Amino acid sequence: MSFYNGNKLLSLKDLSRRDPEIFFCVGNRTAGKTFFFKRWMVRRFVKYGERFVVFVRFIDDLPSVAEGFWADIGPLAFPGKWMTQAPLMHGKAAELLIDGARCGYVIAINDPERIKRNSALFADAVRGFFDEFQSETGKYVSRETEKFNSIRLSIARGGASGKHARYFPVYMCSNAVSVFNPYFDELGVAPRLQPGTRYLRGNGWVLEQTFNVSAAEAITDNFKTLSDKELQYATQNKYLRDDKRFVEDLPGAKTCIGIISRSGRDFGLWETPSGIMWMSRKVNPGCTARLVFFEEDHAPGSVLVTRGHPLSKMLREAYDKGAIRFDGGAARNCLMTCLSYV
Repeated sequence: MSFYNGNKLLSLKDLSRRDPEIFFCVGNRTAGKTFFFKRWMVRRFVKYGERFVVFVRFIDDLPSVAEGFWADIGPLAFPGKWMTQAPLMHGKAAELLIDGARCGYVIAINDPERIKRNSALFADAVRGFFDEFQSETGKYVSRETEKFNSIRLSIARGGASGKHARYFPVYMCSNAVSVFNPYFDELGVAPRLQPGTRYLRGNGWVLEQTFNVSAAEAITDNFKTLSDKELQYATQNKYLRDDKRFVEDLPGAKTCIGIISRSGRDFGLWETPSGIMWMSRKVNPGCTARLVFFEEDHAPGSVLVTRGHPLSKMLREAYDKGAIRFDGGAARNCLMTCLSYV
């Protein structure tokens, strides 16, 4: 039995040979990615007093972070110690403690303005950790990367250092869900990522795709009821939600019938003269029909598409009949997320 070791990833420089701001670690289930980084951060705190920030998406995720964080690493790596948490900012953030000593904080990504106003509270944190940055359900915070970056900037204010800003790296772990997640999309990771890629460097970031053979074998031996796709996701590092069916370009005349907005990203919804629907990152700025499926995306000028709305019925029928195409996985994943909600 072997577990993930992230020392190689931690040693990498980005394309400019600078210390990366973001370290991505993606791999198959139960490979030990999260365990490694949590244990490493706690060891740094125990030895050097270096505090850290744990990121979650929503404020509702805050109450049980300490319990979940400590459940695996505590008994195995730090027997006799215990992690607890206490509310900060009237319950809008949390303080993490190990045996009563403050070791870090928990911050929800969907509240950047509050974090900005209270950034001094986190001035002693030297690194961040975000587990499952790829959502298996496709539910992201609206404009998630924008809010995440705002929070990173707030925490990285110079403070006592006397500088305008300080180095604040974030370690981001995830199973292989979709290369078309908001973070890869913003940083241009997807077009460069190949199935056999092990390490990849970009401007300000580095990435590792890891694969744990013993973890894959254990899942194969013990879970006989998984579908082929679920088994590939768990054991072969194949991205769960990436499906190339219906992904193709549709040349020729098309009419833009609306713009679908999801988590800060816009997708044009087009129709060909033959009745085939096409969803694309290409949008017609003159199109006034802005469509959203989630309450958090709703804004003045948009139409909230609910269950039973004629558009949701039309899109579902088009997909069921194979009369819809996408210009890439991001568009396809967006529509699948929207339709599964309504």
